Amino acid sequence: MRTKVAIALATVYIVWGSTYLAIAVADQTLPPLLMLAVRFGIAGAILYGWSLWRGDVAARRPGRREWTAAAIVGGLLAEAFLALAIVLPGLLVQDTYRYAFVAKGVPMHAFACDLTWAVILVPALIFVGNGPTTSLAVPILVWGGSGIISAGVGMALGRTLPSVRQARAWFVGTRDLGLRYAAEALIAQAPFQITLFVLGSVAGLAATASLRGAQVLLGPIGMLIIGLSIVGVPEGVRRYRSSGARALRGPTALLSLGAAALTLVWGLALGLLPVEVGEKILGDTWSGASAVLAPVTLGWIGNTLAFGATVGLRVLADSRRSLVGRSTDASAEATGGVLGAFAGAAFGAALGLAIGQLFGIFAWWFMFDRAIKASVARGVPSAAPMTEEEEFLELSQASPDPGTAGLPIDDAMTDRQGGA
Repeated sequence: MRTKVAIALATVYIVWGSTYLAIAVADQTLPPLLMLAVRFGIAGAILYGWSLWRGDVAARRPGRREWTAAAIVGGLLAEAFLALAIVLPGLLVQDTYRYAFVAKGVPMHAFACDLTWAVILVPALIFVGNGPTTSLAVPILVWGGSGIISAGVGMALGRTLPSVRQARAWFVGTRDLGLRYAAEALIAQAPFQITLFVLGSVAGLAATASLRGAQVLLGPIGMLIIGLSIVGVPEGVRRYRSSGARALRGPTALLSLGAAALTLVWGLALGLLPVEVGEKILGDTWSGASAVLAPVTLGWIGNTLAFGATVGLRVLADSRRSLVGRSTDASAEATGGVLGAFAGAAFGAALGLAIGQLFGIFAWWFMFDRAIKASVARGVPSAAPMTEEEEFLELSQASPDPGTAGLPIDDAMTDRQGGA
């Protein structure tokens, strides 16, 4: 037995190690992506033939549906990612103008940009949806193209153009904040993603679909919190400059309580949806998602109750304590989600995440309280009026997006839950 194990490991070491030499040779004659496609295509065909010979897939041989899905994922998604790479820089410019307009005190300009985007995007998507195209790249290009037009409106309203030189100077001037906020953004995504991986391995893809489906249902709350953060941080900076750090306690607490109340109402409304309506929204995933809706809503309430503290820490530009709060919160979430997945599948994972998020409330508010005390010890900021350049610099250093207590970014945007 030991001899067989030794031979097997030696084979793995030699074959696996030789792939780097093979890649170096193949890369001279084939484009990298084509080379990978050929490599994995041949390997997949060999493994599939081996499984057929052994009888491993005789009972569950892939059919037309599985091959079609594989073709879509392998083919169309490549076009989709290419389309996203084309439009993403323009979308980031559009997003930056929105933040800048709110921070500068002209939110109607931000509204005009988003309204332009919506007026173009909605009818264009309806037209594409009713057309013959099946490529995912087309709606992505429509979405991104309309956003780029909106960015053009922002440039016209702001009478400015993006400047690479000034952007570099801004990054250099705020690098002490930027590195910590970047780390915080990465940490925020970890708990939900780790939980999904573990849940899929112990309970299957259906369980992960249920948890993800429930998160999608709470997505509008994530959008609401993003909107509140865009306004809350710059307004908080102005209040902090005029009245000091202690003046932030009341507004941030009200912000959390208001967001939590809206989350509770939204969760109750989702729980009362008829099955027919739920199935139209999520299809077959509705039954599983509705079963975990209560703990997922509880977790989002925990996020929103911490939301005010995250805004306050951004206002004070205390990136160190914000990173500590995020790390503590994420650790509790990941631990609860993983243990819950092993103990109770999708429902257990959702409940474990929620317990971690509720624990995070105390971590965030403790860090915010420490930040207020540190700010008071340094002295109340001057109430003298700032120049336009000083105000913009302070608002930009505070960062307009408090990370929404980690609520999903994806995707985008939002989520310490991935997606949080």
